[in-house]
Amino acid sequence: MANVSKDAALRLAAGRAVAGEKFPYLRTALFAMAPVITGAVKTCAVDRRWRMYANPDFVLNLTVEEVAGAWLHELGHVINKHAERWTLLMAPERHHPLYNTASDAAINETLRDAGTVLPPTKAYFWEHIPGARRGMTAEQMYRLLLDTPAATELTRHEADLVLLPDRLRAGHGPGTKIAARSRRGIFAGHTTVTIVDDGGRTVFEEPSAKVHDLTTISFDLRRSLPGGIYEVSVTCGTDSAQARLSVTAPSITLLPDNVVRGYRVPSKITIAGDDTRFADGLAVAVLDADGKVIPSAVTEVQVVSAQHVDFRLAAVPDGLYTVRATTSREAYEAALPVGVPGTTNGVSDLDGTDASDPQESNVNRGELGQENQGDGNGEQRDDCGSGSGGSQRPWEKDGPGDDVDDGSVSEGRAEMIRRQVAKEIKTHQQGIGNVPAGWLRFADEVLTPRVDWRRELHSVVSRARATIAGLRDYTFARVSRRASSTPGIALPAMRQPRPPRLDIVIDTSASVSNRMLAQVKAEIKRIVKHMRGENVRVFSCDVASTSARRVRRIEDIELVGGGGTDMRVGLAASAALRPRADIVIVATDGDTPWDDIPPDRNPQARYVTLLLDGDRDTVPPWMRKIIVAEPD
Repeated sequence: MANVSKDAALRLAAGRAVAGEKFPYLRTALFAMAPVITGAVKTCAVDRRWRMYANPDFVLNLTVEEVAGAWLHELGHVINKHAERWTLLMAPERHHPLYNTASDAAINETLRDAGTVLPPTKAYFWEHIPGARRGMTAEQMYRLLLDTPAATELTRHEADLVLLPDRLRAGHGPGTKIAARSRRGIFAGHTTVTIVDDGGRTVFEEPSAKVHDLTTISFDLRRSLPGGIYEVSVTCGTDSAQARLSVTAPSITLLPDNVVRGYRVPSKITIAGDDTRFADGLAVAVLDADGKVIPSAVTEVQVVSAQHVDFRLAAVPDGLYTVRATTSREAYEAALPVGVPGTTNGVSDLDGTDASDPQESNVNRGELGQENQGDGNGEQRDDCGSGSGGSQRPWEKDGPGDDVDDGSVSEGRAEMIRRQVAKEIKTHQQGIGNVPAGWLRFADEVLTPRVDWRRELHSVVSRARATIAGLRDYTFARVSRRASSTPGIALPAMRQPRPPRLDIVIDTSASVSNRMLAQVKAEIKRIVKHMRGENVRVFSCDVASTSARRVRRIEDIELVGGGGTDMRVGLAASAALRPRADIVIVATDGDTPWDDIPPDRNPQARYVTLLLDGDRDTVPPWMRKIIVAEPD
């Protein structure tokens, strides 16, 4: 077996080299992944920390080009955040195989466009999913798969529990609110919550959780939990559901993790955080072996994100140092050897300078060629691992709260890798110009600043409200109070400003899911509250529009429909009403025809469309477009 693992490790190394040669803009990400040879998986898989698990027999039956395809496929899961996106869907764990299939199809479309040779296994493409179209996201294809017989079979099994949040930081403090959702609708009465640690000891009990509806409860965690993995059990009568709750401590990693003797001054050092909260005002210091701060050792501190900080290290003598990053609430520390023999740097510099050989990095850490037969406690799952979403698999190496340093990728470092890859894709496109469309979409998503669509919508409504409220005009309906100073001359009075009038047209066609409609209703509730319940009208529209319904509370909304899609009908119904609306918001999945110009009965209104299912190029320029969708 040892020889087989060694041969498989060599084949994996060759495949990764071929993948990096064919896609040079992906090298940073490819060589960040840590290979693990194991018989616990049937083919290949990846976990959340970018470890690539490979069955040695499977690998040795592939050509080098096919091994390259396997590397690129598993990379597609982690670089596109499929695990995080699966969590955001709040779907039961039993549905993850459908999401895995959908994400596979999204990845394979890009690889096929690039001419990649995939392993001779059952590979899914968008053509295999009824109703799918080229360019669809994993989430869009997943929703289509929910209507297939495979999904019907999955729903026969017991539903899982989804916690929000399902991960807490150590030291979160008492009073943390946690919501729990069950798709079975089991919360029909008195509901209790029990939390036990990994030793089976009960650490928290809530005898009476707050029941919101049949699917949702919430409770306040009245004590702080130490780091670890906990099982949360929710019971209502004879029904119960379980979920895992992770409590993790934030940490930092330095890139590079050591500095060689005679380094270039000043040397760029990157702090990659895992579950950190870096912000402006962060203080970075270098401490010597006695714990004393070295003055002027740190310059040019730049907070890039909540998990990424750069700084420059000035000249310091050889020795062991500690880098400390301090916020107003927390302090993080990591060791930094300078000119110390025997230390190795297994991390490539993301700027592409002073980088160690990426082909050597994981070998030095003892990962390549390591044999792993699994723990024997769980069945072998032929899936893509927790890197594609879902809970930790039995054959994966560590839990989400463990402190590991084995060459795997932390959350903060993963974000840095994604940004670097996105920049390299753009550079490659500008030079050679042969990047597949899927990777270009990825680069645009990463490098384009994201704006919270709720905040953007709130901003649009607020500006319009302020503009309308600020409009004042003269009226002769009553005489000005100053008329007595000008006998014989009638002076007009000032007309008081009015609140703006808002119409909301909601797409209720069959293609709009209940989840989308729930998002719309939640935002309407905020808008109605912001407008103080004044002048808000709602229309339900598929190929026909309902009459306008004045809304003062969210409970006043009744959404009816279920046919085709034509939002022009709803816009026309809004424009025909008097008084005319100042703002018209259309909430739709985007699969509707549009007119080239605004409705002629109300051309002066501000028109906004909320796209509930991704971007659409068909939206006319006279409408403000706000995208409400999962990342590509």
